[in-house]
This record gives sequence, structure tokens and C-alpha cells, in this order.
Amino acid sequence: MIVLLLKQRVTIDTKLLFETLVHRYTKPDGTAPLVSVRGKSEIGALVSFSGIDIFVGIRDQVLETPGLDWAAPEITRWHWPDAYTVCRDHRAQVIVSAEAPHRHPPTLAKVMAAVAGAIAYLYPTEVLGGLWDWNVVSSREMWVRDSALMFRPFPEYPTHLWVSHLLYRDRLRTDGVVVVSRGLARFMGREAEVAGPSAHAAKLSECCVGLTQYLLHYGNVVKTGDTIGRSEQERVRVTLRTSDRFPNLAVVAATI
Repeated sequence: MIVLLLKQRVTIDTKLLFETLVHRYTKPDGTAPLVSVRGKSEIGALVSFSGIDIFVGIRDQVLETPGLDWAAPEITRWHWPDAYTVCRDHRAQVIVSAEAPHRHPPTLAKVMAAVAGAIAYLYPTEVLGGLWDWNVVSSREMWVRDSALMFRPFPEYPTHLWVSHLLYRDRLRTDGVVVVSRGLARFMGREAEVAGPSAHAAKLSECCVGLTQYLLHYGNVVKTGDTIGRSEQERVRVTLRTSDRFPNLAVVAATI
């Protein structure tokens, strides 16, 4: 589920929304769109992506008291400084959800992100940001930009609307850091965790993002001792275990 955070209530023009959705994902050569829409109504539509039909529902609500107050926007400040303020002060929400039992979870995520991004694109003054599964919050600008890339082939499509990556000092080693995902467990039951020296923090972050993308695309198919990555250059050996750093957190762990 995606919750778009609004300055004020807006009535979604679903006809215009789904026309925009098809237009945004038409192939570069102008042939048949990557996404098609039928059965449009005020509450949603049946969206078809690569022959998979997914019902996407849309509903809006006005908040009697403004905002949300929980940890997700606080830890998002490093990439969106206004996250906490927007979550605290917004006055209305548009909720995008999808129903398609037994479908590949990232496919559902892509379609929902495409719809939410189209709403953010159409209502630039009302939409302030978006919240994925009550877990990852991003700015309106990020939703518009990255949702437009949702149907690119692996590993080109973005995943940070669904999963964020946080950098911490590593209490288990001197001058060490650890990067851990937040949100991957909603897809496969584990987070990604990559540890190494602080001098290689950028490389650790990139490795954790690559590990996340691999696991989202291929699913929970890895086992301890496997070597995986988006490319030969990024391949790392992983261990499936409970984190030594974060209590009771199941992880796919790697060390560089």
C-alpha cells in the first residue's frame, strides 16, 4: 500500500489519471504501451502489465488531526530533510493499493508505484510526498522521477521507493560501519546487511543496494555460502542468519 501525503484534499480525476499512466509508459517507439488500463471507475481500475491483471484501488481521506508521528520520517531526514515536517503537518491522504493474489510482489510494487507517481505528477501543488507500506517515505519529486523508471529491465529499475538503506557505526569492529536495508523484509522476510571498514562506506552502500535489487528481483532463493550480485564486479558471498548487530533481525549478510 502507498499513502500519498497531501497539503489538502483533492478529488482524483481517474479518467485523466489512467490516461496519464498509459501515456507515461508507452514504449519509446510509440507502439503499444507497457501498461494498459480498462474498467476504470471512481475507486480504481484494472491495470494490465505484461499480461498480468492487477486491480489498483484509489481512495482519499481528510485527517481530523494532521499528520503522522512515528520513526520512518525521522530516519529518512538524511535524504529528505522535510520528511518529518511533511508527515507531521499533512492534512489529507490518497491511498493506492493493489489486489492480485499469488503475483510476484515486485510486480505489484511496480504497478502501485506507477499509479502513485502519476498522481504525484498530475497534482504537483497538493502532493507533498509518499509513504510506502508505512515504512519508507520519499518526496513528491522522487516519486515522480523514479516511478517513471519502474518498468525498465533489471537492474535498471529503482527500488528505493520501497526499500531504504541506513548507515550505522559498527559496534563489533573498530572503525567499521554497517549498511542495513529497511523494507526488504516485507518482500522476502529478511533485510540486507553489509559490513566493512568506514573508509569504504560508499562501496558498502552501493553493495547493499545491489544486494537488495538482486533479492527483490529473484526472490528468496539464496542460501548461506552463495555468491550473488547485480554484476560480476559486485558479487559477494552471503550468509543467512540473525543479525549480530540488530536484535532479532533476520538478514542476508555480507562483509567486505
